[in-house]
Amino acid sequence: MDEWTPRVKGYHCNEESKVNQFELGDLKSLKSTEDGKWLGSGVYFWDNYSNALYWKNQKERKQKEKNFKVTTALLSLENLLDLTDLGDIDFCLKVIDLLKRQGVTEFIEGEIGKNINVLFNFTKIFNKYDILKSHGLYNKELKTEFFVVNEKIPYLTTRVKTIYCVKNEKAIQQIKKVGE
Repeated sequence: MDEWTPRVKGYHCNEESKVNQFELGDLKSLKSTEDGKWLGSGVYFWDNYSNALYWKNQKERKQKEKNFKVTTALLSLENLLDLTDLGDIDFCLKVIDLLKRQGVTEFIEGEIGKNINVLFNFTKIFNKYDILKSHGLYNKELKTEFFVVNEKIPYLTTRVKTIYCVKNEKAIQQIKKVGE
């Protein structure tokens, strides 16, 4: 990787035992088999610590018997499928259309995670992507005392969260415990 390769620091929250395994080098310990509304199977990362803490608080509230921990990793964006980029989205739609015409019936409307998994499982061209990027909209997350909101025009917000999903371990460049 050269100095121009884009990288980003990502944050992940999971059960403490799984995070500890990850920090010792077991990259598969955090893998999700997600097949629904997010980015399919892979290791998920938030773009900042506050978003990971939000997720940690959600998990602790729902699963009081478990301990959760946040970790961080340096992620390579060299082979990024950027689902915030309309060009990349159009490419995915064209491949889906082509696969449907070839008889692939596994696509389900509205199940983006499932459909991404199908793209990765049924084509070689998607295997070149090591990491995916998208945005999630969390309507309850807004610090209105800082940002002025006028719904009639574009405005700054904390509602949009950047999410990365690592499909290939080589995108995980470096692992660090939070606070080190």
